[in-house]
Amino acid sequence: MTLQWKGGLPKPVLAGTTATYKDAAPGADVIVKASRTGFEQFVRLDAKPTTENYTYTLPLKAKGLKASAQKDGSVLFTDAETGVEKATMPAPVMWDASVDKVSGKHENRARVGMKVIDHGGGNIDLEVTPDADFLANKGTQYPVTVDPSTSALGNTFDTYVQQGETTDLGAETELDWGNPGTKNTDGTPRLARTLMTWNTEAFADALISSAKVEFYNFHSGNTDCKAHSWDVWNTTAGSSDSRWTSQPTWQQKYATSTETKAHATGCTATADGWIKADVKDLVQTWASAKQTRGHMGVRAAEDSSQGWKRVNSRNATANQPKLTVNYNYRPGDGTAQQAGPKFEMYSGIWGVDTLTPTLRDKFTDADGDTVNGTFQVYDSATNKPITTSAGEGLLTSGFVKPGEWASVKVPEGQLVDGKTYKFRTNSYDGTHYNLNWSPWREFVVDTASAGKPTNLQPGDSYTISDPKIVKDPAKIQEIQDVLKRDGNLEALGIKPTRGPSAPKAAAADDTRASWLPRTYITPSGKFAGGKKPADQYEYIKDPAECSAAAASDNAAGWIKNRFSYCQETLVVMPAIDWGIFPPRFNLVGEFIATQTLIGEGKIGSKDSGEYTRYADFDLNLDIHWVGGRFNQPAAKIQANLPCQGTWAAGNPTAKPEDACYTGLFTGRTDSIADWKTNGKTEFDLWSSTPKLPDVAAGERVATGKFTPELKFTLPGYDQLIDAAGEEGVVRFDSAAYNTWAKTGSVFPDATPSLQYNKSDTSSAGPPAPYTGVEAVARHIDEARKNPDATYPTKTVSRLA
Repeated sequence: MTLQWKGGLPKPVLAGTTATYKDAAPGADVIVKASRTGFEQFVRLDAKPTTENYTYTLPLKAKGLKASAQKDGSVLFTDAETGVEKATMPAPVMWDASVDKVSGKHENRARVGMKVIDHGGGNIDLEVTPDADFLANKGTQYPVTVDPSTSALGNTFDTYVQQGETTDLGAETELDWGNPGTKNTDGTPRLARTLMTWNTEAFADALISSAKVEFYNFHSGNTDCKAHSWDVWNTTAGSSDSRWTSQPTWQQKYATSTETKAHATGCTATADGWIKADVKDLVQTWASAKQTRGHMGVRAAEDSSQGWKRVNSRNATANQPKLTVNYNYRPGDGTAQQAGPKFEMYSGIWGVDTLTPTLRDKFTDADGDTVNGTFQVYDSATNKPITTSAGEGLLTSGFVKPGEWASVKVPEGQLVDGKTYKFRTNSYDGTHYNLNWSPWREFVVDTASAGKPTNLQPGDSYTISDPKIVKDPAKIQEIQDVLKRDGNLEALGIKPTRGPSAPKAAAADDTRASWLPRTYITPSGKFAGGKKPADQYEYIKDPAECSAAAASDNAAGWIKNRFSYCQETLVVMPAIDWGIFPPRFNLVGEFIATQTLIGEGKIGSKDSGEYTRYADFDLNLDIHWVGGRFNQPAAKIQANLPCQGTWAAGNPTAKPEDACYTGLFTGRTDSIADWKTNGKTEFDLWSSTPKLPDVAAGERVATGKFTPELKFTLPGYDQLIDAAGEEGVVRFDSAAYNTWAKTGSVFPDATPSLQYNKSDTSSAGPPAPYTGVEAVARHIDEARKNPDATYPTKTVSRLA
């Protein structure tokens, strides 16, 4: 929009923001004054015009706009196509050179006629006709100023209304309030009030910590030189249509200030300066209502002219009114509530694979402040909070930048595997909390989903007796690696030996791997001079001796002699659990150990009794690897040696349960950590015969089949899992004919042999050397070499 002057203009005289074009029209100067929002253009008449009906034309360029005169004398500009209002030119007014002593203003004023001629295409002429009577009045003091101001629409608005004024004063460079001490022609005081509109969009819905409104006060009417109060109100919107007789609603007073500058003439403090009022509560009202515009009214607290004040408006070139607000936006709502790991959602519910999951959310903050998150956790089924140090299920994160993850970790001991919980979030920026909780989000604790997907099932286990594996540390490490990688041992060609995934033949109790025939040899030298040896048993000393034997990992174990037995196997125990997210079996733990069982047969009865036969056993666990749930502090192993006994024929009164049962040493239950520190435990198996040994009654023979078992108890695992070694056999004897040892226990799954040596010339003591073994050895040797030389001759007898 461009306001022009018809005809040529002389060179202007410049003074600050004012340009004066002398004698631009007959007897008149054109004055253009820049303001912050645009400009003001005046015509100043230095003397009464010499012609009647004095008129001048202002050409106006308003591209894309139409102009129309309004009833109040203003001009409304609208969009030529849409009709939307774009700008308003206030009704022109003129005043003479007189200044009121109290108000400091040109109070002798009059309306100016203005005709709008719209030529179309944005070409508009404004014909300005000053009031002829005013110009001719003897009381008029020249020069007279005619003001056809223009103003542009802005984001803020200010004006003032004054009793007796019927034109828009929004283009003025000043704002007034109070009583100027002058009166209208009808005797009413020319009271004024200021109306303002502020752009409050920046702090809509914010929390206001402080706010002040400031005005540059360049004139005050306090001739008593005292400070006089002025009030700040919340109002409805003022506009260019606001007049004294049509003011916006004055809703509530929020502030009062006594600050005063530019005291009246005669006072000591006459300097211009800033005055202010605390409007925190008013601004908070706007912010809480989320207003994008705040409407303010200012008026004197008294009707006396002592309260009169003039301040710069927003149109002034400097020191415009200002509203200073310190505010803080509440942090925003959470935008991304999540639970994990794995931070995966199924059917709208998060799945977590740990009992101490991480909950997280992202928050916004309009001020860019760092924020933290408050998380509240409830049991979905009971709708009760979990236990936290802050109470009420509350957990608080550290401070993070807006848009970053704020996270907390649920403490141990609060969640149960398989249960559903819910949580919600709230944010805090160090000053204010968000007023809203986020919606509840649910998560299911599914620790099984943390494992490796597998085709194994709960209860599956491996008992490996292949010496190429059991005796090779590298193979054992390979089994560990493959199990953790694949969730099974199929890549190594190994299938479970126990559990639902084991081959049916291997799973049957009475079907074992083929046993190799066992033979042990006792040299004649052991029985020096034909006497009983000092060590009748020659027990296997320790697991190392067992492992060194070639046959220790055979399914039947190693029979060193009838009293000495051992078995070495590799136990591979997977923990398998059913996962919910997604639904499948998962490997959630691994246990790998070498298990060595050493058995010791006995000659004689328990505690020298005649009815109870027994055998002792030592079990040793050499644990190679513990992972997953097996590695929990509360994980336990119970070692047992169950035995199933049967009686030989001819014992009708014997009870099956007495054939073989656990004696005093029943095994051990301990944490896996303690087993790793000390892998040893003891067992004993007993067999009780109902009768004493008797030649007439026959033998009291019982056979016991025993299998070492490991039972695992894992926290959060709702089933007992176990692993079993290979089956062994012990025989309990009771024979009256054997006067040397009427009772005892042996391991029968081997064929004994006696070795006769030619070198065995052991002496039985005085009076003569014992040479019986040597003679028998030579005889056997000669018989093997020349069977026909033996006597008497046996035609069917041959020595191998």
